[in-house]
Amino acid sequence: MPTSHLSNVLYVATGAAIVLYPLALATSIGYADDPLLHFAQQGGWTVSHAVTGTQKALSFGIGILPGVVIFWVLMHIRKLFDLFRTGRALSLNAAQVIRRTGFGFVGLSLIEFLMIPAQTAVLSFANPAGSRSISIGLSSSMIGALLAAGLLIVIGHALAQAAEVSAENESFV
Repeated sequence: MPTSHLSNVLYVATGAAIVLYPLALATSIGYADDPLLHFAQQGGWTVSHAVTGTQKALSFGIGILPGVVIFWVLMHIRKLFDLFRTGRALSLNAAQVIRRTGFGFVGLSLIEFLMIPAQTAVLSFANPAGSRSISIGLSSSMIGALLAAGLLIVIGHALAQAAEVSAENESFV
């Protein structure tokens, strides 16, 4: 498959993902027994019946953060595929987009790591003293996202250096 055709396909696919991801997220939240506890239930947290509306709202706000970052990363990935399909893959702009995508994955990993203790603390706060908890977890997907992020950031830096050298070489010709 030629690169331009692949870039076009990926550009369209990420455009579809940008539309479908929030719809799928909204649908899954809508079908939850308690939409404000959707993310906590997906995380497998046991929720006390004494949880207040404020705690539920805080838990929901914390739980939706990874989705916001994923949406932001999808927007940058789509921009990158647009640069590829329009012949600007080896540009400084492409390098910046690759780096931003990498930093987005770093942010996603950090948010997912911090989300677990934050949600468990918020949801167990209504429990009596001695029954409150904070959970900390590290998953292979967090580590994988960090490794992918590091790779993207390094590729972005290398591409930026290559674009600068190319621009310098073109100025001599």
